[in-house]
Amino acid sequence: MVPRSEERRGFPLGALQRWPPTADTPCMKLSAFTLALAASCLAAVSAGATLTQDGERAKDGVVQREVGAPPPETQRQYFSMADANGSKWISFAEARATMRFDAARFRVFDTDNDGRLTIKEFSEFVNVEAAAGRVVRKPNVPAGLVKQPARNADQIRSAYDIDLDGAISSLELERLLVDYQGNSRDRLDAATTLDRHDSDGSGVLERDELDRIATLINPRTGLAVSEERRPTGRSIIDIFGRPIERGENLPPRIKGPVPTFHRLDVDRDGFVSLDDLERLEGTTFAPVRLSSVLATLDRDGDGRMSEAEFVQAMTPPAR
Repeated sequence: MVPRSEERRGFPLGALQRWPPTADTPCMKLSAFTLALAASCLAAVSAGATLTQDGERAKDGVVQREVGAPPPETQRQYFSMADANGSKWISFAEARATMRFDAARFRVFDTDNDGRLTIKEFSEFVNVEAAAGRVVRKPNVPAGLVKQPARNADQIRSAYDIDLDGAISSLELERLLVDYQGNSRDRLDAATTLDRHDSDGSGVLERDELDRIATLINPRTGLAVSEERRPTGRSIIDIFGRPIERGENLPPRIKGPVPTFHRLDVDRDGFVSLDDLERLEGTTFAPVRLSSVLATLDRDGDGRMSEAEFVQAMTPPAR
């Protein structure tokens, strides 16, 4: 028999004192069940306490209140992705683009009706979804929604030169324009932009040509280049005067606004020679001999025309 003092202290103590069980301990099976149930309850309480403590510790209002809700750190990551422009809140446009919110759904979680979702309101959305048994997925951020940083020419080349050839191709420029201007109708066309700024006709944009692209994508900040790399002191001829070869039977093309003499000086040696004139003639034939024209303008008889001789020939005689 178990003494009454032991009975008053409860079954577990008596059971432990009379281990192994005997015929006079009929409640041992109940004890095992009770212990298992108690352990299960403790585990549940412990889990609940962990969720509550995490929520209480979050100063920004992020809480993992519901089982199945992403942990606070994941919630913050998702919030940051949906906050595409880094404003520290989610606008309706961002919620619609990244989480497929409609206006009614946005109003439900915009509890203070200020037209934006704070991280606390976003966390509430996450927990409501988890309570309903729905999985909260990573926000889908479309190309062009993320606000890109201001970049200078070197940074553009580093970020978008995928094939590492030191220049930006048409496909790489397309990616850059999508990132900075999205897919709107107002976005610059990559092929047109490349042709307009490819001053040497190489078919790609090189370091000096990317300065102008930096201006296009950063219109508020102007040229995003450092002072030491800013192309000061360069002439129009250096920037625009390089001839673009167009095949054997076509004269080279110079797109920029350069003086006439430099258009004639195809090889850029500082003189207009017969070879220069023949290259410009191409398959068309001038009504006069090119050698006769050159001989007339070549005042010093060295077989070529200098810039001074050209200017003198083009200047009307004084009256």
